[in-house]
Amino acid sequence: FAATPTLASWSDAVGRRPVLMLCCAAFCLQFSILAASSSLLCFGASYVAFGLLSDSNGALESTCIADATPVGSERSVAFGRFFTVIGAAMVVGPAVGGSLASRDGRAPFAAAAFL
Repeated sequence: FAATPTLASWSDAVGRRPVLMLCCAAFCLQFSILAASSSLLCFGASYVAFGLLSDSNGALESTCIADATPVGSERSVAFGRFFTVIGAAMVVGPAVGGSLASRDGRAPFAAAAFL
């Protein structure tokens, strides 16, 4: 949330793909660290440090959809599909994460990093 305007300006300057790839790499690295962390301090520090980059994915993805589709019904369909997937992930994700957490507390983070 806090870094979104800066990342948006940067993506205007260097292109969407490099910034989106950096955000995705930060997401994977963040959840790899969360899966390996053994202290609450390391857990919180990785959330703060990497959250600035990985939380901006949604805004960048929306911008990529807006750039790639023409104005009109095609863009509406593309955004509808995008938000449908986001909604489904918000329903399925916690269920899968809870199921994995019942086996091992670090498993949900490792699964998120794998994805």
